Amino acid sequence: WDRNEAVGSWVTVSCELEAPLVCERKAKQLTRKCLKGWQNFKNEKCIKYIPININYNGAVDICYRSLGTLVSITSSEEQEFVDEMARKYLKGYGFDLAWIGATRPNHSFERFVWPNGTFVEFNKWGNECPKNKEGANCVLLAVFKDKPSIWCNHKCDSNYNRVICEKALTEE
Repeated sequence: WDRNEAVGSWVTVSCELEAPLVCERKAKQLTRKCLKGWQNFKNEKCIKYIPININYNGAVDICYRSLGTLVSITSSEEQEFVDEMARKYLKGYGFDLAWIGATRPNHSFERFVWPNGTFVEFNKWGNECPKNKEGANCVLLAVFKDKPSIWCNHKCDSNYNRVICEKALTEE
C-alpha cells in the first residue's frame, strides 16, 4: 500500500486490498406540507382558523399547543389569504372577530410587534385604530362578509373572539 500523508488525497492501491469505503447515494427529497386542517400559504407556512370564543392568552395557548403562534400577517397577499379562510366560517352575522399575533409590548403605547419580536410594518388598521386606550394591547382582525377586513386593538381579556394560528410546514 502506497500511503500518501496528505489529508484527503486519493491514492492508487491494489484491488485486492481490503479497506474502508466511501459510498454516495442521492438524498431523499423532503416534501413540505401542512397537516390536515391547516392551509398552506405560498409554501412558507401553515395557517388555521379556529372558530371558538376565547381571550387573547387562551388563543396564544391554543396556537402553542399546535406548535405554532398567533398569525403574523406581513403582506396584502397574506391578508387576502387569511380573509378568504375566515369568511368560510362566517355565519348569519355578516362579520366575525379573530385574534392575530400583533401586540403592544409591556402594555405601553409603543409600536405593535409580532410574536417573533419584529415590528408590525404591513397593517390594515380600521378608522380610529390603533386606539390609545389603557389595556388595548392585543389586535383583532374584523372579517366582514361584503367588505375588506380591518384590524383594531382591543383589551386582551375579551372572550368573544376566534383564533388564527400559524406554524411551520411539516417536512416528510
